[in-house]
Amino acid sequence: MTRPGQQAAYELVEQYNPITGNWLADTKDILLRFLQDFFYQMPAGMDLFHFEPGEEDYSTAETETELIVSDAGAVGTDTVETRPAILISRGPFAYGNVSLDQLLEQDLASGNRTHTDLLSGSFVVNCVSKIGLEAEKLALLVAKAIRMYRRQLQVAGFFYIGHMIQVGQESPAGTLVSGDSEEDFVTVSVTFPVYYQESWTVTQDAETLARIRFIVAHLARKMDGSLVYPDSVDDNGDPIEGADGVILTTWTYPEES
Repeated sequence: MTRPGQQAAYELVEQYNPITGNWLADTKDILLRFLQDFFYQMPAGMDLFHFEPGEEDYSTAETETELIVSDAGAVGTDTVETRPAILISRGPFAYGNVSLDQLLEQDLASGNRTHTDLLSGSFVVNCVSKIGLEAEKLALLVAKAIRMYRRQLQVAGFFYIGHMIQVGQESPAGTLVSGDSEEDFVTVSVTFPVYYQESWTVTQDAETLARIRFIVAHLARKMDGSLVYPDSVDDNGDPIEGADGVILTTWTYPEES
């Protein structure tokens, strides 16, 4: 049972982490905000990588911060020479097909069906520094933060996170650091799997069924062996009657009574 105070807290979390439907961006944004908030709470001047946010969303006050937190590609050598950086990289995601037809429930009165599925994916948090021990320390803090605050991350939108975390060995930063420099930079990667839940509802209203029948019945084009005739469809994408590249069918499915 959810208490009123807990419900209010959940609403604030949802407002801070809006779900846009683009779960590839949503999951990365949740992690980005979380790591920025986590290191923002670290005291400055204590060798704990205090993060100072910029004026814009997800940005960094690069002259005041002790740590760069970003999800945007490579950073320049002039930046990493003065402070370490965290770069978030998303791995591949895939639908899990966890049940038959992914059916969650069906309304027998309306015929509407609700489906749900789990998407499995992974993230890599690259901790970059010119000092190997510093990159290693930063990676350990990231791993501990994701592990300890996994419940808060699940409330923010993840279905499963904070388990099977791996901290890699020191390796050259490679393409993560751009520009020319005589110094070598080190990256220590933190990798972990995540799961994200997606649900959708299929409605069975008469208008939708009629529109589907129209598309099936009439969107047919004729090929001449190379390209579709340029006058096959109008600006709205509908077939033009009488055009050389259009085949107008007279059947419908399901058959009209």
